[in-house]
Amino acid sequence: FKEAIGIAQGSDPQVVKLSSAAEAARKLATVCRDRGLAAQAASLFEQADQMERGEQATSARATGAGAA
Repeated sequence: FKEAIGIAQGSDPQVVKLSSAAEAARKLATVCRDRGLAAQAASLFEQADQMERGEQATSARATGAGAA
């Protein structure tokens, strides 16, 4: 999941919008939330929303959360 999100962060936002990157971000966010990593989960959920809107994801912090 982390690798997929990392690739998406460096890709064209319109391409990411059509990919499964947002789904991967949400799945990783759920894992983080389940492990008590609320801040990382919130960041990943926000990144997923940005990806679906075709915006450049602004936070890379959560991809280094160490979860999953």
